[in-house]
Formats: sequence, C-alpha cells, structure tokens
Amino acid sequence: MKKETFQSGIHNFRTDRLTVDNIKDDHFVDVVKNILTPKVTKYLPDGWQNLSYNEDINNWIKDRDSESCFLNLRMSNTIVGFCFLSISETETEKLDVRFGYLLSEGVWDKGLGTEFIRGLVNYCNKLEIINSISGGVERQNSGSIRVLEKTGFVKESEKGNTLFYRKGFKRL
Repeated sequence: MKKETFQSGIHNFRTDRLTVDNIKDDHFVDVVKNILTPKVTKYLPDGWQNLSYNEDINNWIKDRDSESCFLNLRMSNTIVGFCFLSISETETEKLDVRFGYLLSEGVWDKGLGTEFIRGLVNYCNKLEIINSISGGVERQNSGSIRVLEKTGFVKESEKGNTLFYRKGFKRL
C-alpha cells in the first residue's frame, strides 16, 4: 500500500467477529446516537459529549468522516463501534498512525476491544509504510488501558489526565 492510499482514509480488515470498514448504512445517525451514550463518551473529549440531536450527530460525523472506520459485528451485521485513524509523517517515508476507538456499551466485556486492537495492529503491521501506531487514553479508563497493554502497547508519555501509548513496528 502506498502512503497516498493510506491517507485517503479507506481502510478495511476483518477479525474473527468484526468487519472494520468505512461503509455507513441509511440509519447511521440513529446508530451513532445509540452508541454515544454518556457512559461510552465519559472519557472522551468535550466535543464528543452530549450529542443528542440529529444535526449535532450529522456535524460530528461530517467532522470525522475521512478518518472514520466502523466496527461491524459480523454475526449480526450491526455497527457496534467506531475507530478514528489519522496520520503524521515522520522524517522517513514511514507514517505514524494515531487512533482512537469506542465500543457500544452493549458489547463491553466481551473481548471485542482487544480483538479490534489486535486486528488493527495486524493490519498496520502488514502495511510496510507504517512505522508505529499510538493512542491516548484517560487515566481512569482502566478497561482501555488493559486492552492497550495486553496488545503490546507501551506507555510513552503523560499529559494531564491522558496517558499516551505506542506500538512500533520493526522495519528493515
């Protein structure tokens, strides 16, 4: 994959239970509204809190459209979460990928976060243009911290209440 292709924001991969892709369905606003509950958005940035009106959600989606992937539960073809991938260029031709993700409250504690992150790591590792992937997590979000540590991420830094984790890939 070329750098331009990755930057275009078109990503898809599968895990045992998830399909991760950019496809939205006709009821997407309702799906987003149902997923972005106060409990799900508790540790997310302010702009992600209290989205209740369709116009707010449409604007939220539009702002993130080019960097969004959706996590579909393969068994039921139901959107159960989102991930956001953005890139920053390094001094080499390789890219550093930053990600964030969230899962619907109804699928918590079922191993889907770990499965998704493992799938993302495998996807990025296969792309020789990726140098590393990293993400931030609120200090109180112990579930997400466990997922990152379990999947080989290392805490790299802290800023305020946010911990930053990174996983690098060995490239020749």
